[in-house]
Amino acid sequence: MGKKLLFSFLLFAAVCFVTADSLFDILRPDGETVSMPDFCGQREDALTAPDWVELQTEYRYDAEHPAGTVIAQIPAAGSLHKISDRRPCELLLTVSLGAERKEVPAVSGKDEREAAGLLRQSGFAVQEEAVAGGRAGTVEHTDPPAGSRIAPGSTVTMYVCAGESAETVTVPDLIGLSRGNALLQIFLHGLSAGEVAEEISDAPEGTVIRHSPAAGSLVLPGTRVRLVISRQRDTGAPGGNGDAPPDPAE
Repeated sequence: MGKKLLFSFLLFAAVCFVTADSLFDILRPDGETVSMPDFCGQREDALTAPDWVELQTEYRYDAEHPAGTVIAQIPAAGSLHKISDRRPCELLLTVSLGAERKEVPAVSGKDEREAAGLLRQSGFAVQEEAVAGGRAGTVEHTDPPAGSRIAPGSTVTMYVCAGESAETVTVPDLIGLSRGNALLQIFLHGLSAGEVAEEISDAPEGTVIRHSPAAGSLVLPGTRVRLVISRQRDTGAPGGNGDAPPDPAE
């Protein structure tokens, strides 16, 4: 009876010891101490990790880092770890998805209130413009169009039909006009000025290179016309031609 009890005790102790060894490596001498590499700033698709590291990855939107770039890691770079043949060191990397983008929902043909609600639920600001024709109060189209992926909080313009009997105005051709003359034509045609943006172009500086609605469009009086104005490339030279400035002594 005593031998059986002793054997049972020894067997139990052996099982406990093996279990403890597998958990804490108490039979294994301390391994080599290594420093955790720095993966931040590297591309996920180009990572090279030591064989003692087991990589795990999570993703999040981050407008300040390009998509696919490592932006954080746990444990931190430079932290010290002992290598174990039995258990590699787990390293959690956070990878940027780039700036968040949401899809503009399809609201064409919907009532303007329903459409505006859907756009706001999707995280967008809403602006309305009236267009001639169609069934009054329904959305003809949006800008950006449905299916576009844009940043949350961006403005989506709904073009809402005013009905067949609505008075209309033809948008004049403003291409090539100076900003001042373009604005004058907008007001003379019973329209209003919308956003004015600049874009680098080979066209004469300060002239209209694009506008929305386009020339010939039938719109309601007071419709905002958005202008894109030409801006010349910056040569970086004081003279504007890339030549060195003249010597004052000459």
